[in-house]
Amino acid sequence: MKKAKLYLKISAIMLPIILFFLRLFPIDNDNHIQVELRNVFLYIIPIFLFISLMAALFFMLFVEKSKRKTAFINAFLISFNFFFLGMTLVSIFAKFL
Repeated sequence: MKKAKLYLKISAIMLPIILFFLRLFPIDNDNHIQVELRNVFLYIIPIFLFISLMAALFFMLFVEKSKRKTAFINAFLISFNFFFLGMTLVSIFAKFL
């Protein structure tokens, strides 16, 4: 339960940070790689983060308190969230190319 609450806090902090960094750096519309990355990270990743946030809430409320199952679900959700954080950092560095 504590890990799920930690995950919720991380998700709530990461989503505005991702959107802030996407707005911070200007994008050259002639560079198709940057345009595609912007589209992916502006629309798809916030949707997936929101879905994973809702999944964490669902599992916190309705999943049985089996330690093995809860630990697996928490590990999956946290790794899912950090994957998108890493992809956001990659997109920020790609904007400098």
